[in-house]
Amino acid sequence: MEKDNENKFLNSGKIYVISSSHNDIAYLDSPLVTIRFRNDIIISKSIEMMEKDANFINSIECTLFIKDFLILHPEMYERLLAVMQSGQFHVGATYTQLYETSVTSEGLVRQYYLGKRWLEKKFPGVVTRSTWNEDVPARAMQAAQVMKKCGVDYLFVSRMDAGFFRWYSPDGSYVEGFSSGHYHHNSLTQLLDIHYNVYDEQAHSGASQIETALHISDSARQTVFHYLERTAETYFNPREIPFFFVFLAGRDYDIPLNLDTFFCDLKHDTVHAFPPFKYASAETVMDEANTILVRDDQWNTYHGERPNLWVYHEPTHAEAFRYNRNGLRKLTAAEILSSMGMALLADGARRYEKTEIDDCWAKLLYLDHGWGGCNGHITDETYLQSSKKGYKKACSLIERKAQELSAAITTEEGGDYLTVFNTTQWYRKSEVHVVLDWEQLRTVSIRIVGPDGVAVPYQVVGEPAPYTLEILCMVEVPAYGYTRYRILPSEAISQTSDVHVEETKDFILLENQFYSMRIAHGGITKLYDKSCDQNLLAGQPGLGAFEVVELNSYGNGSGEFSTVQQPDFPYGIDVSKYGFSTGYTECASNYGMHWHIPAHEGVLQANGEVATIIEGEARFPHFVLLEKITLYNTIKKIDVSVEIEAWDGTMYKELRIFLPLTEGFHNICYEVPMGILHVYKDEVAGPIGTKLFADDTHTYYPTDCRQIHPREVQSWIAAESTTAAVMLSCIDTPTFDFVKCPEGIILQPILLASRHSSFPKGNPYPQRGTHSFHFTLTSNNLPLSNSLHMIEQEAFPLIPSVAYHVPRIADGLPLQASVFSEDENVRISCIKKAEDSDELVVRVYEPFGKKQSFSFACCKPIQYVRKSDMLEYGGKEMPCSTLSDTIDPYAIETYCIGMA
Repeated sequence: MEKDNENKFLNSGKIYVISSSHNDIAYLDSPLVTIRFRNDIIISKSIEMMEKDANFINSIECTLFIKDFLILHPEMYERLLAVMQSGQFHVGATYTQLYETSVTSEGLVRQYYLGKRWLEKKFPGVVTRSTWNEDVPARAMQAAQVMKKCGVDYLFVSRMDAGFFRWYSPDGSYVEGFSSGHYHHNSLTQLLDIHYNVYDEQAHSGASQIETALHISDSARQTVFHYLERTAETYFNPREIPFFFVFLAGRDYDIPLNLDTFFCDLKHDTVHAFPPFKYASAETVMDEANTILVRDDQWNTYHGERPNLWVYHEPTHAEAFRYNRNGLRKLTAAEILSSMGMALLADGARRYEKTEIDDCWAKLLYLDHGWGGCNGHITDETYLQSSKKGYKKACSLIERKAQELSAAITTEEGGDYLTVFNTTQWYRKSEVHVVLDWEQLRTVSIRIVGPDGVAVPYQVVGEPAPYTLEILCMVEVPAYGYTRYRILPSEAISQTSDVHVEETKDFILLENQFYSMRIAHGGITKLYDKSCDQNLLAGQPGLGAFEVVELNSYGNGSGEFSTVQQPDFPYGIDVSKYGFSTGYTECASNYGMHWHIPAHEGVLQANGEVATIIEGEARFPHFVLLEKITLYNTIKKIDVSVEIEAWDGTMYKELRIFLPLTEGFHNICYEVPMGILHVYKDEVAGPIGTKLFADDTHTYYPTDCRQIHPREVQSWIAAESTTAAVMLSCIDTPTFDFVKCPEGIILQPILLASRHSSFPKGNPYPQRGTHSFHFTLTSNNLPLSNSLHMIEQEAFPLIPSVAYHVPRIADGLPLQASVFSEDENVRISCIKKAEDSDELVVRVYEPFGKKQSFSFACCKPIQYVRKSDMLEYGGKEMPCSTLSDTIDPYAIETYCIGMA
């Protein structure tokens, strides 16, 4: 082929090469082996190459890799700083390469605190504007807005349509980016047949030998040219985009290679006229893309959420995710309690334990996407222990802060006191579990009296340890505040319930002021809501609500990568065969589930003024199921606890719990980071991975995003009919499924699944042992927008703090206080101390799609408010005594408050 006859469109273009190497925290091997490989073969080698050649540029995907590098190589800091300041070494803006949809609202934001913010503080003059997440086929609905408001403009991903794209959040903000298509589909090193298989050879240190043997064959050059030619024909020409191509150079754990000699050789190629090749950073490429792609239709566009295709990583690591998700929420509560201390105590800012809080965030956000892999049992245990330590640290912080605040409250008379703290924005009339030491009280007969002198209802529900009683107490606590109760000795009080109970060997009937309930077989078979005037449950006879079911579930955590592999005979797929009352033999109702109201078990009051407790047990072949249903008698809700005792780890099984709702229910929605997702409405419309460069034959990710299931969930699921809303708190099960049948909707939280690592040589995920889960159900005849707070608050339980023999304290804090107040038009994701000052930071978001005005006040005088970006930078100080603002639909805003 003569140069004159070649594709002139191609010849006039330019090609940028972004050198990178995709890494997980581990997966290549154990975390430590992988760190050493990355330090020695990737980061150190990149620095050496950059110092020799100012044209060479390389990128690492997240800041954790830099943090790990500096722990073992602090002597390299100055050299690393130099190549970062020169623009040769680039680092992605997140702390890890996470599943965005797996972390809480604040967890998603703090990825950029621990990432971009840490990096730019550590390396003066360095700015990172790109997020890298090359591996994970998922995108959180609000991720683009979070990135943009953290100063991140660009997103580099794969496993989706190839090309330049804009990804929108519901508020209209977007980030721009580039996708190589299917993973490393267009890696230049792959096209050139430069490869070192670190997985198979397991000789990690020998990877550097490839550099001495680097040779680019003529056939490889021809492959590259034809690939570019075909890409021009299929992608650039139809979109009328000047040829402006981006190659990634590198795949999993590839070493950095300086191909500059190869680029020079292409200039003198006598067969093909190649466009010029040049190393670049993601920011450079995307800045130029904005000058070249001048029309909206030249960009691929995506609106909404891409549900996680690798959702099974969560139920296959159920214990780790229980600790992780609950730890993130506990830490958010600990920050709020600490902020209450800033407002209430004279030295509150000094007492704010920021170093410990930051360490806790780092432990809880350590998890990335690389579960399993080579020596994956080590990786999985590392992730579990990091989550467990973070959870325990957060619990310890809460306990200390609650005691600290409790000790500052006025005590007119010495004695024993219970203080209950509320870290949510809503007034709470709710239950609280309290363990009392009756040796300290010197009595087992007590009254619990509020600030108004009125005794509150309670009942004894257990004896968890010597000299202790566990009580279930009904209290009232103001928003972001506390209430102090006094514990007084009393004559024995018989607290009875007016709930109607009928118990037989086959069923239990219960009726209180809120619900009429029938419990039989495997669960709740009837649930009549009196205020809604309707039965909420479908399928009688058949599976009951909160019935546990076991399925065959073959596959791995990555769902065979391109689609979610479903369990065998998923409920409701073929409704003629698998309707409500048939199709499942492995369910509680078929294993002799027996329900009873405990009686005369120690001091237990199973049917009391606060609640009625029903227990059940069934023996499955692989575990024992222990289940408890608590019907509250003074508030409208039902708690369900499920214990999978002695799970034997049988592989390729899955446990789900069912909530079958009647036919009229629709509008399934659930919590996502910084928002609410309505199923079939808020996802990206259509499949997202069907178009690849120079390839019209493969469809790697064929599922319409609206049809991807199971789904990840933060803490609650809800469904709505024309007359009722049903809300389910599922704080221990971060994944759920949903099926629509002729009889209605079935919501299915997934308890656990025993699948295998996606790495063939990796480890199984048997999850032997005992697993515990907690659920709360409530319902209402109000629209969801007016009733969701009833279930949202369940993710942040009330916090009790008991103090014995408290001396008299004069002129302390009041017996009851609301430290912060907000008019509930928006949601608050955090209240915390600012990173660089003693300001109070409040972050709010609007989840319902309405322009909202709101106000936020503090019991301590406010001097000014500074509306900043999401990382707390910028904004003008505006003198005021109250934070008042109007925010746009779906917006997330951050405010820094100066207090007197």
